[in-house]
Amino acid sequence: MTNWLKKIALATTVLGATTVSSVAYVFRKELATLKSVQRIAPGLFEMTYYGDYGLETFLQTGARTDAELIHFVTRNVMKGFPVTLAIPDLSCTTFRAKHSDAGYLFGRNFDLAQGPTLVMHTAPPNGYASVAITHLPFLGFADDDSLKGMHNRITTLAAPYVPMDGMNEKGLAIGILLLPDTPTAQERGNIPIMCTTAIRLVLDQAATVEEAIALMARYDMHDSAASAYHYQIVDATGASAIVEYVNQEMVVLRHKTNRQAATNFYQHPSKTTFGYGHERYGKVMDKLGAKNDTLTPAEAMQLLADVKLVGEADPFSNQPAWTLWSAVYELDKRSVTVAAHRNYNTLHTFTI
Repeated sequence: MTNWLKKIALATTVLGATTVSSVAYVFRKELATLKSVQRIAPGLFEMTYYGDYGLETFLQTGARTDAELIHFVTRNVMKGFPVTLAIPDLSCTTFRAKHSDAGYLFGRNFDLAQGPTLVMHTAPPNGYASVAITHLPFLGFADDDSLKGMHNRITTLAAPYVPMDGMNEKGLAIGILLLPDTPTAQERGNIPIMCTTAIRLVLDQAATVEEAIALMARYDMHDSAASAYHYQIVDATGASAIVEYVNQEMVVLRHKTNRQAATNFYQHPSKTTFGYGHERYGKVMDKLGAKNDTLTPAEAMQLLADVKLVGEADPFSNQPAWTLWSAVYELDKRSVTVAAHRNYNTLHTFTI
């Protein structure tokens, strides 16, 4: 049993039922969150986060390093229970498309070493509700069995700080993709944030692409995992932008026709030789061009299946990577359909 749960157990035996009720009340939202974790399918879990995970407090000081982020999460989210956040190299694909009926789609493949996936629902008191997805090994969960029992799930409380992609109640979606370059480390005198906390910031506080860009520009970006990253952001109006950091400067890239996709190479003209995933990118852009940028959700999922990875060596880390989830976000419907671990015959739909 973890030290965190031992506190409640000790209160039960030593101080009696009245005190226990008080302790349980203090931790009621954390306990409700842990109880909400459920296995939807092999390798796929869902969780509803109850209460406030302290983003506004975090943004008062921010974090420049993984260690600083871990320190904040340990003190303010985990109630002193130690947590390890490990974000390795990842290969991914994203794209924006028009929905064949109405509205817009955001497609996303997340590619990395094998491990379970978590779909999390959050509704912060002073922010937008959202649904986001993360890779559970980032939080120390290597397989499905490691989440058995509430006492083993404690570190899922840190999940809001490591989203990889997501969409909020305003229909704004964002995804992060690796760039094989030295990490961004801006020092402009602004409050520092990490790459995954930037995603959380955008999901909680931005309703449009322009608002997301303005928010990200307000902070100094510091990357995790000895890598660089870029981000594709799409909103319910169909606006799309890719945010990159070039020579420590934030740049915003848009396509003249708003046909936009991203993989793992820079799209800024000065750095297009940095990266990989050009073949995946080409397949996506060719399909969008052939379909006049208009896809059904099923066609969007098939396009993600067409560019999936199945154990191919990541050119940056030289480690095998698999597509762990393919997600099609329907921005008007505020829903996301997920194919977990390349099982495109069994799809799971989640709403905000």
